[in-house]
Amino acid sequence: MSTDTVTPYRSGQRPGRDDFPHLLWSEWTKFRSVRGWLIAMIAATVLTAVAVVALAGTANGGQNAGATPTTAIGPGGEAVTDDFYFAHRPLDGNGSIPPGSPRCTPSFRCPTARPRT
Repeated sequence: MSTDTVTPYRSGQRPGRDDFPHLLWSEWTKFRSVRGWLIAMIAATVLTAVAVVALAGTANGGQNAGATPTTAIGPGGEAVTDDFYFAHRPLDGNGSIPPGSPRCTPSFRCPTARPRT
């Protein structure tokens, strides 16, 4: 059994400046040298800025239903206010957080629980 040795490929070109900074500099030089590209980029920037200002001027908040919240109405027709707070407590190790209501157990579903569809 004989094994042939394979010589690695060697390019005939000299090693050149093919790193990223030189590539970036050459592309920047090419971009600056073509007048149409520079004019097109300036025009695109101005057009984008004008479009943003024009669209922002027409917005009045009516597009988002959450921008003007309404008061929730309870079953008796009275206004309902919701109040909550966060209890910041550390959870050491591999702990778990139990449900907040003792009546929400696997044998009894809470009235607010909805099955996933």
